[in-house]
Amino acid sequence: MTDKEIVDAYDAYNTRDIDRLLGYLSEDINWPDGDKRLHGREAVKNYWLNQWTQTQTHDTPTDVTVLPDGRVNVRLDQVIHRIDGSELSRSSFEYLFELRDGLIVRMDITKEL
Repeated sequence: MTDKEIVDAYDAYNTRDIDRLLGYLSEDINWPDGDKRLHGREAVKNYWLNQWTQTQTHDTPTDVTVLPDGRVNVRLDQVIHRIDGSELSRSSFEYLFELRDGLIVRMDITKEL
């Protein structure tokens, strides 16, 4: 996965293009959900579809760094709005992506900035 593809994955998320977004995930994706983990593309799909009925999240990558071991660190700014459009929260994070065969196999939230 290239820097451009990572940014495109965020664009797919922001525009709720679920098919394009899922195309970046491995079948056995391991994804965070609070204190637990989601396993498999279908579980992550259902998580996003449910999330999109409750909030409107916009993630803007501000820095994408490919690490020597091949993982990708992404700094991003995140704004979450309620469905009515009012702002719920604004924050910044670092996410760490593990890749295999050009697809995301694991994502971790490494820190809130």
